[in-house]
Amino acid sequence: MKYAALIALWLLTYASHAQPVKIESILQLPVKKIKQWKRPPANDSILMLPLVYAKDDWAKQPVLKKLLDATITRVDLLYSDYPKGDPLLTLNRNRLKELRKMLPAIFHGNEVRFRLVRQTNCTDTTTARVLFHGFVVTYHKGGLSVDRSYEIGYLKSLFNPKIKKDSATGVLPGYGKPPKDSTVIKVLERNKWNQMMVVADVTGSMSPYTAQFLLWLKLQSIDKVVKQFIFFNDGDAQPDDQKELGKTGGIYGRRTTKFNDAAGLVYKTMEKGNGGDIAENNVEALLKGFGMCPDCANIVMIADNNAPVKDIALAGQLNKPVKIIVCGAINSGIQKDYLNLARISGGSVHTIESDITNLMKMKEGETIKINGKEYKIASDQFVELLKM
Repeated sequence: MKYAALIALWLLTYASHAQPVKIESILQLPVKKIKQWKRPPANDSILMLPLVYAKDDWAKQPVLKKLLDATITRVDLLYSDYPKGDPLLTLNRNRLKELRKMLPAIFHGNEVRFRLVRQTNCTDTTTARVLFHGFVVTYHKGGLSVDRSYEIGYLKSLFNPKIKKDSATGVLPGYGKPPKDSTVIKVLERNKWNQMMVVADVTGSMSPYTAQFLLWLKLQSIDKVVKQFIFFNDGDAQPDDQKELGKTGGIYGRRTTKFNDAAGLVYKTMEKGNGGDIAENNVEALLKGFGMCPDCANIVMIADNNAPVKDIALAGQLNKPVKIIVCGAINSGIQKDYLNLARISGGSVHTIESDITNLMKMKEGETIKINGKEYKIASDQFVELLKM
């Protein structure tokens, strides 16, 4: 019964701010019309990300260093009113997808305001082409980047009895309906692992799943289920161009039987993180954990399905099977890096619905279908088969 109550608690309390912002919702926003956007005078709080006219390609490779240690408050998508009256939904959808690849964190939470801005000072291709097309990011320096402080504050509030919930909805004040993805709880409930080393990605986009893990942990006898905690944020606030393979850092570990100590380590790791590039240093975190707990029986990684593994080249150093809980994989395929990581280590991949444990036995040329997508072993690694 405690698991049923736990899932109910999760579904009632986790905030809508942690849900991914859907691109379709952005496309349905009211369109602000102006004659022509002009860049403000020298201003450190504006970053322009230009796109090629009528395409979803970047006009030049975006430089994001200004956004390190910054709080993003607004993102405007600027485009032209040509052809006149055409909503350009397909083009703008693809442009937003490109932005999400580059800055995934801004699509989590409700701290970033999106706007669609249509410029009307054009009558044909020639006059439309001279207008600015692309994204304008408004930000301010200092504080926790994007909405990390908000995420951390909410995680803490889940376990603070002094914060009263709405008697009718069970939702904390100021928060909305919860997401439906209870992957972490479902996997841990289904698999009765013990003496675990839990290695968890706690970067900002993972906060809904971090909350799930903490909620699950709250009801456990920690000394029976978890022997070692490892949390990582991909290099603290280190700039991406200074991150060295296998030495990125931002990894924090602790042995404890106290819930507050484990939760405190999560908050510390999140506070020191700063987003950065999409890929994460999963293998480095695993290797550090192996060194800290050589006697841990089950190695369980809580991973972001939307983030590739930047140090997959180091996976050959893993000498224990890794059980990977992939978060954010509902109605989508599995990041092939996690399939390869599980296969190399002799481990397994776990989704909200299934436990995939036969990866190590698969041979060259064999295929497997997961969440409607098919993967094949080619040159001794998984590749996704694209539908024709």
